[in-house]
Amino acid sequence: MVDQIYDIVVVGGGSNGLTCAAYLARAGQKVLVLERREVVGGGCVTEELTLPGFKHNPHSCMHVWIHLGPVYTDLELEKYGSQYVFPEIQHAAVFPDGRCLVLYRDMERTVQEVARFSEHDACAYRDFCESYRGMVDGSRTFLYSPPSAPWLGWSPMMETPDGSELVKTTLSSTRNVVYDLFESPEVRAWILLFMNQTGTDDLPGSGTFLPPLLPIIHHTQGVGCAVGGSSVTAEALTKVIEANDGTVLRNAHVARIVVDGQRATGVELEDGTQFTARKAVASNVEPRQTFLRMIGEDRLYPFFVRQINRFREDEFTLFTPHFALDEAPQWKAAEFNPDMLKAWTVGVMPDSPDDAYLKLWADIRTGKASTTYLPYAIMPTVVDASQAPEGKHTMLLWQPAVYELTEGVEKWDEIKEDYAWQLYDWVGEFAPNMTRENVLKMSVDSPLDIERRNISMWKASLMGGERAQDQLTIFRPFYGYPPYRTPFEGLYICGPSTHPEGGLSGACGHNAATVMAEDLDITKWWEKW
Repeated sequence: MVDQIYDIVVVGGGSNGLTCAAYLARAGQKVLVLERREVVGGGCVTEELTLPGFKHNPHSCMHVWIHLGPVYTDLELEKYGSQYVFPEIQHAAVFPDGRCLVLYRDMERTVQEVARFSEHDACAYRDFCESYRGMVDGSRTFLYSPPSAPWLGWSPMMETPDGSELVKTTLSSTRNVVYDLFESPEVRAWILLFMNQTGTDDLPGSGTFLPPLLPIIHHTQGVGCAVGGSSVTAEALTKVIEANDGTVLRNAHVARIVVDGQRATGVELEDGTQFTARKAVASNVEPRQTFLRMIGEDRLYPFFVRQINRFREDEFTLFTPHFALDEAPQWKAAEFNPDMLKAWTVGVMPDSPDDAYLKLWADIRTGKASTTYLPYAIMPTVVDASQAPEGKHTMLLWQPAVYELTEGVEKWDEIKEDYAWQLYDWVGEFAPNMTRENVLKMSVDSPLDIERRNISMWKASLMGGERAQDQLTIFRPFYGYPPYRTPFEGLYICGPSTHPEGGLSGACGHNAATVMAEDLDITKWWEKW
């Protein structure tokens, strides 16, 4: 029987809610996590969407910071079943002319690849990566610490040439940085390929994420694939909580956060069950759901309501068909570089690839299901055979898309299957064995389906909110309250709408736990980053 009184109640069993709960449970707190779905993890889940034995990762499948930051080691996730492979071949892009560009963990091999397209860009790529390879510790500190006013650290940075360049990059858009550095259309598109999976490349401030992504992530440890699927890591976090006398309750639909005056005191489920929180409630759910639905606009200051409503969701989302395949793609570009057949993430590029993004963003901003196809093919089974029956494969296509079409968001239900086949047929232009006969079964997630699956992904938001400069660090998700805190005493937020952003890093949950420990006089057993 589940107890009714806890020290800490966490609303939402996404990866950050689980991370926050795990840190506090190991600190000796009696913790309860309430998750509305049967499966925990939020965006970090694995489900058999097509056929038995075929494991699909609907959202998070390329894991970046979870193993470079403190969470993985602090919480001993490997002890609880989480394992990763870090492929030598990280990403690739294929072009209509039969060429391809492969990104390796080894920087010099990557530089050699870039040189096949442009000697100038090869030198520029090496210089860029070398300039920022020493930023690993600084990036960890930035991500795994509550944010402070961003301008406070800029003055000393401006005193050195490298520091000035970093500030310039941080304030710029990804597109401007890439176009300033590189001349080859293919190299530009190849870099924008993996930058554009989480935000449009023309947003001011999006350049912030370029220095960490290339030299630090790809050429340090690399992007990881969770063995057995993303859910294994979420379940490992759950086991940490339960091993420290915490409770994770599934199928628990939270109706409201109970507040007494200006203090949060507990949570009530839709069936009327109430749980008391002696010290605090932490919400992993996005701000509109947390405050407007679970607390109610009538209990909030009008200024605070305006701040919540002004917080912008991600400008675009992803259209994601999932395929159970008889065999993996056999890329024609393997004739240009045989390593293509070992790539588990592949961008499929049209003609004039760097300009294609401009066409794609124009379509998205006018509410169209774009016919500029720029799918990112992700095939975990190329590096982890355990995610499908022997000899079979899974594939997920990420196509940038708009949430609400001009005809209305429900239009996705009508067109999604045809649109999925159009994307698949486009992949077949580059891998001739990708015929429809190779598809054992398909399952399609439109932006509307993404929102239906996870209520915290409001308007299918991928990263918890737009990555523009006015929605990063201390401005995320609203300004005027110390990070992770709210207008209510004892109510904290720990989801992807907080600093630094979404994705599987555990940083939002880690930082929220740090702030809660400081406020509530809980001993922090973990290191300060």
